[in-house]
Amino acid sequence: MTALLPTLEEFFVAHGYAVRAPRRVLPFHRRIFRALTRWVTASLPDGRRNLAICMPPRHGKTFIARDLVAWGLAVWPDSEWIYTSCSAKLAIAQTVAIRAAVSADW
Repeated sequence: MTALLPTLEEFFVAHGYAVRAPRRVLPFHRRIFRALTRWVTASLPDGRRNLAICMPPRHGKTFIARDLVAWGLAVWPDSEWIYTSCSAKLAIAQTVAIRAAVSADW
């Protein structure tokens, strides 16, 4: 029996509930989740591999990027990811959160 894997959006919402900080998913978030899923599965038009997430401040870039890496590691355990940020402090905090999400029971 194969287990159904969550979509990136489902993972994003579940992670919010797991850390007791429910998240609202707005229409533009759904577009980003679809684009990231297409990027991760290498199904972008013309085989493109570059993707930029450009959003105004306070629209969820950090949460989405963090959950993308955690979701990717959960769905493809043998994959390798690099998380970078504008500051070492933020990168370390997000990497610790990624590790906690991947190792959580939920």
